[in-house]
Amino acid sequence: MATTSSNIPIPEESGFAVAYRKASYVWGTALLIFATVVTFYSVGKAWNNPPWIADHDESRGARAGEAILLVLMLTWIGLLEGCQISIVGLQGVDMEKYKNEYPRAYECCKVVHAGPNVERFLVGRQFLLLFNGFLASRVAGAGPAAPDRFNLDGWEWEYNASQIFYSNSVLLMILIVAAAQLPTQLLAEDKMIGFFNLPFAPMYTIVYPCLFVESVGFTHSAYLLKDVLCWIGGIDQSEADPKKAMTKDWKYYAKCCLSVCAVTFAGIFLFKGWFLKQTGATHGVG
Repeated sequence: MATTSSNIPIPEESGFAVAYRKASYVWGTALLIFATVVTFYSVGKAWNNPPWIADHDESRGARAGEAILLVLMLTWIGLLEGCQISIVGLQGVDMEKYKNEYPRAYECCKVVHAGPNVERFLVGRQFLLLFNGFLASRVAGAGPAAPDRFNLDGWEWEYNASQIFYSNSVLLMILIVAAAQLPTQLLAEDKMIGFFNLPFAPMYTIVYPCLFVESVGFTHSAYLLKDVLCWIGGIDQSEADPKKAMTKDWKYYAKCCLSVCAVTFAGIFLFKGWFLKQTGATHGVG
C-alpha cells in the first residue's frame, strides 16, 4: 500500500479499476476523434448555424474559414483554462526568483497579481470563456439546414441518435471539454510557471483581454452577489488582505448598476422564451 508525504496510506486500486481506466484511454481517445470528425464534417457540409450566415450557402471557402475560426476559439478556450490554473496557483509564489528563467510568466504575474486583479481576471476570464463556448456552439452546432438524420458520407444515423449526439451538441461538448479545456488544465496544474511562460503572448492573449472585459462592467453583479453570500455566511470581509480590496467608487457602483440591468434584461427574455415555448429546450430537438 502506497503512502503520501504525510504517511497517510492510499488504498491500491483493484485490478478491475486499473483495467477500466486503461481501457478508457483507448475508447475516450476514439470518441474524441469521432466527435472531431463529426463536428468538422458538419461545418464542411454547411449544416452549422453561424450567426453571420443567413442563407447557409455551401461555399467551401466560407466553411473553411469557419473551421479555422472554430480551431482558434478552441485554442483560446484552452489557454483561458490553463492560465486560470497558473494565475490562481502562483498567487503565493515569490516570482522574483524566477524573473530571468521565466520572463513571460514573471511579467504577467506582476500585472495580474497586483491589487484585486486576480479577482478581476477571474470575472473577465469567465465571460470570455462562456462567450467562446457560445460562439463555438453556433459555428459548430446544428442549424436549420442540418438533416433530421445525420449522414456521415453515406452512413445515416438513427433519428434519436442523431438528435441526441448531433442536434443537441453532445459530441461538440466532448470536443470542447476533452480537446480544449481539460488538457491545458491538467498541464498547468503540474507546471504552472512553465505553462504561463509558453510563447503564446499570455499578456496580450489572456491577461489584458480578461482585465479589459471585466472593466466594461457587464459582470459586476457577480461582486454584489459575492458580498451578499459573504453576509449570509457571516464572513467578515474586513479580515481579507486590504491590498486586494476592490476600489468601490462611483464608477464601481455604476458598473454594478449596468450589470444588474443587463442580467435582469437577459433573464426576462430567457423566462419569456421558456414559458412561451420559444427555445429548443421546450419546443424543439431539446
